[in-house]
Amino acid sequence: MAVGTSHPVAESFTRQGYVIVDVLDEPEHRHLEQCIADRLKEIARKELPGDDIAFGPLSEYHRLSVPDEAHRRMMGPNNRRLFLTPQDQRMVLNDRVAPIFDHHWGHHQVMMMDLWEGKQVEGVCGFRVVRPGSRDVSGIHSESSYGVFPVTIWIPIVGFDERCTLKLAPGSHAIPHPPEAIQRNDQFVARCYADEYVRGFQFIRPIMRAGQAIVFHPNLLHGGSDNQGEATRVSVEIRVYEANGNS
Repeated sequence: MAVGTSHPVAESFTRQGYVIVDVLDEPEHRHLEQCIADRLKEIARKELPGDDIAFGPLSEYHRLSVPDEAHRRMMGPNNRRLFLTPQDQRMVLNDRVAPIFDHHWGHHQVMMMDLWEGKQVEGVCGFRVVRPGSRDVSGIHSESSYGVFPVTIWIPIVGFDERCTLKLAPGSHAIPHPPEAIQRNDQFVARCYADEYVRGFQFIRPIMRAGQAIVFHPNLLHGGSDNQGEATRVSVEIRVYEANGNS
């Protein structure tokens, strides 16, 4: 696609601050789900040595005998990370999302990258496992509040309706959010905005299906996505940066 060429997906991203894209086919979705299941077992062996946990489907994780404190450690920022192979990275950063990067950066020479033990590492993405009824999620924030500006690809793996999907404020990306509206919160890594500030925005939780992703702008307000469903919710979050490092 030529730079500057109009594309409906890219235009929706620019106008609303997010767009829902069919990113994965069914086998690819199952593959990503298996990658998370394998990583979760690896984390459990580290955090619960000697415990023989009989893992089943990810949707049934909440039925396992994992103590709350152990679950919090397992879902800590250094644990809930996943290394994707170059092939898996290409699987996600495909032609269906490339028009967004073309429109946003003027090219689609990009890479996925996230924190690993305090450093940004290429090929790393995050994932979340949230038990039903849990509010163990970060509050409303934007990625730009950290001084970084990735485009994020949020992929639901388990949980696709408005009880489970990402909570976001359409159009909020177009507003410069004041740093003084960020409140101190030692419970989460996210730099969350105060309730009195976010009350001025209208939030939605889109209904989605397997294989779809929400691709959103770095300045979009999102978060506070507690699991109101009856099964464990699982999602992947992929931060995409310009490959030349100018994001």
